[in-house]
Amino acid sequence: MTASGLKFANTVVKECKSTNDLAHQLGANQYPHGTWVAAQKQVLGRGSKGRQWESLEGNLFLSVILRVSNKKLWSWVPLMVAVAIVDAVKNFNNNIELKIKWPNDLWYNNAKIGGILCESVGDHAGSYIVAGVGLNFLNAPEKCDHKATSLCEIDSNISIEQLGLLRNKVITKVLQWTTKLEEQGSEHVVKVYSHCAVLQKGTKISWNETSGEKSEGSVLGIGDFGELLVKTKDETIK
Repeated sequence: MTASGLKFANTVVKECKSTNDLAHQLGANQYPHGTWVAAQKQVLGRGSKGRQWESLEGNLFLSVILRVSNKKLWSWVPLMVAVAIVDAVKNFNNNIELKIKWPNDLWYNNAKIGGILCESVGDHAGSYIVAGVGLNFLNAPEKCDHKATSLCEIDSNISIEQLGLLRNKVITKVLQWTTKLEEQGSEHVVKVYSHCAVLQKGTKISWNETSGEKSEGSVLGIGDFGELLVKTKDETIK
């Protein structure tokens, strides 16, 4: 702990705007790799691309500071964290195997159960990544454009009293997989991701270009930096 004494380091706060915001405060105050903060409730939780993350009390809201020295590996961190969460949930309940929808969503049986938001910083406090995790434990949000589920909905034997146990497993696995990524590279991340990917090789996908035109292609796999490789009619794109 640094002299600044930010008391929410490695604790669960009752309420905050966003655990990622609190983790950024810790990172800016030079808190070490592995420092985390969680919340019972977020009032301004963030998802990818600036979307708001509906933060229902009883779910997991967690952010961890990751100080990965090799910046060439930074692009792999979102997928690595996703793999770590799949590992943690499997360790928590052997009957539940989550799927990863590239690049940062967690799914179970065609329903979204969680998401990841990684934000990188490089400043006077040193470079670090804040890995934010939102996982539906007790409640599944209803106001979204896709089906959602929660761990308690998947298995009625899971109770809210076990939320702390899951949180500890997620923290442990995220740090273990970060060490594995730094020491062994991305090979093991790719191996586990490929097993549990929603977008398997050959999956047909479509997307909107910046011009507004719709494009489509089939998934080839993951590239050297964790990017999705797609084969269109004319070319292979990232």
